[in-house]
Order: sequence, then structure tokens, then C-alpha cells
Amino acid sequence: MKDRDENNRAVRENRALLKSLHICRDCKRQDAYTLAGRTYCAMCAEKHAERQRRRREDEEARARDAAACRRWRESRGGLCKRCGRRKAQAGKTICRMCSVKRVERGRVGVNWPRGANGYCWQCNKAPAMDGKRLCPECYAAKLRCLRGESG
Repeated sequence: MKDRDENNRAVRENRALLKSLHICRDCKRQDAYTLAGRTYCAMCAEKHAERQRRRREDEEARARDAAACRRWRESRGGLCKRCGRRKAQAGKTICRMCSVKRVERGRVGVNWPRGANGYCWQCNKAPAMDGKRLCPECYAAKLRCLRGESG
């Protein structure tokens, strides 16, 4: 946390210095017009405004999509959003069966980072050897590959 605070302080000091010297904080080449505390030159101010406008449009589009999705889900009468066949659980968006299936997929390690479940890092099918991340078959295949042998 201390490094972040020091970095933030350094950034603030650098911006204050650039502002006092009337240098654009973006391109650091042109004179920034500092009326009303501005710190960008005219060109960078235009670019910055365009980025902000695009960001606002993206946020509005995401909000519209979320609202449309919510309306669609409500029009379905509370059906599961995954399978669309069964009634969703109270306060949830998926049914009990889809919920159970999701938990089971997590248990077998399909969604886990490779090797975190004790299985082979390469194939994720067989248990890894003691002290290794690979099963015996994948380990042998890696050794053959490293030796330059084919097959």
C-alpha cells in the first residue's frame, strides 16, 4: 500500500509541475491553455473528450442490453436462463438442476486451473505423479520430446 501511496503522490506532483509550466500532461509537448485549471493542449483535450464520449456511449449500451435482458427474462415467466425449461429457484436466475450441474462441473475440475485439482497439468485426466505436475504418460511423452525422439 505504501508504494501505491508514494506513486500517487509522485503522479500528483508531476501533474502539478506540468500545470505550472503550462505543458500538456498527455503529449508533454505543446503548451496547455490553463484557463479554468485545464491541463491538456487543444488536440489532447479533443482526444480526451472523444474517449469520454465513447466510454459514456459504451456504458449506456451496456445498460440498455442489461435492461433488455432483464425484460426478456421477466417475459419468460421466471424460467431458467441456462436451459429455459424449468422454473428458476426463488431469488436466482437458474433452476435447481442447472445449479447442481454447475457445482458438479466444478468438482471434477473442468473449470479449475490446471493442476489445482491434483490431476495432470497437461491432460487433466489422470492423477499427477508425486512431486510432479504431470501423469506418468504425459511425463514420458515430454521426456521423449525433449530427447528429440518421435512418437
